[in-house]
Amino acid sequence: MADPVTADAVAAPPPTAPKTTTGKTLWVLCALLLVTTMVVGGMCWWVFQRVYGTVDTVRDTTAPAILDVLAARDALVKADSAAVDNFRSGEVTLSGPGLEYQHQLTFASQRLVQVAERNAAGRGSQRIQLLEALLENYSGLVGQAGAHAGTPLGTADLWSASHLLHAGDSPILTELNNLVGDQTRVLNDHIAASSMTAENLLQWVVPIVLLFVLLVVTQVFLRRRFRRAVNPWLLLATVVLVGLSIVTSLAVVSQHRLESSRDTLNEVVRLWRDQPSAADVRGQQALSELMESECTGVNGGCGPTVDQFVSHHKSAGNTTAEISDERVAKRVGDFNNRIYDAGENASWKYFIPIPAGLIFFMFIPLGLWPRIEEYRYRPR
Repeated sequence: MADPVTADAVAAPPPTAPKTTTGKTLWVLCALLLVTTMVVGGMCWWVFQRVYGTVDTVRDTTAPAILDVLAARDALVKADSAAVDNFRSGEVTLSGPGLEYQHQLTFASQRLVQVAERNAAGRGSQRIQLLEALLENYSGLVGQAGAHAGTPLGTADLWSASHLLHAGDSPILTELNNLVGDQTRVLNDHIAASSMTAENLLQWVVPIVLLFVLLVVTQVFLRRRFRRAVNPWLLLATVVLVGLSIVTSLAVVSQHRLESSRDTLNEVVRLWRDQPSAADVRGQQALSELMESECTGVNGGCGPTVDQFVSHHKSAGNTTAEISDERVAKRVGDFNNRIYDAGENASWKYFIPIPAGLIFFMFIPLGLWPRIEEYRYRPR
């Protein structure tokens, strides 16, 4: 009789290999890494596109338009002052309003043409058209004043021209300030749209952190299952991720510099708009003295408006205005430096997310595919 134990042992089926989930886990990790990589690359590109796209717009369009309007305003003030000086000195009878007047008026017109080309504000085009018409009227009045130089009519035309520039029903300087306001609002809107708020930062940081965690988890998993100290391809992918994160963070720094340049430009606008320039103060003082001398012998004077103007400017000084001019020039220089810093090296930074993402995308299959192949034909 056969031994029962031996018979059972002979009849027992051979042991089967234990089922393993390693292959499936490798596939899941690979898929998660690839999908998260695409999300990270897309978010980094989104950050770059928002920030450096805004830098380009501000540097090439909105900021130059604002500075052009301010330059046109300054040129018109200097033109008006030069014309008044020529009338006051008597040179108007020889050379008309003068070459300085013509030069500054031409410069202002050219600046307004450039503003029209760079205009980003919807209402800006209408204001520019109005300003062109007002400048034509102003130039015509100064021309009439020159034609009647040395007569009360010429002085009256000069007064009307300067009044149109400063305090008429639709003063040219006020319209220029309004145009600056339109352009400034557009600039502020552009920068606010690319601002790295807490929500935007989380949208960028969370995928990067998730991808880094997945890389660490995958390295630990491979080490436990395959007894490998480290997977070199995944290590390289981690290095690329760290480098991409650092470079993308430079876009956040550029956004901060962009916002700083906006604050500087807004300060320039406030200074230029709210404080008269030295040329404006001198020109208005000269005009008040000219009007006072012309109206002294007129029965009843030249009217309450002129009298109030003369009284207001009779004792005005220009010390504050000259300090303002220097401060404005300094702040314009600060703005140019900051907007340059914001866009520094943007051309090559702008394309980093794409090659970095592609390199990262290749490193993951190179690191995991050999391990996946080991389990490809094993029982599931």
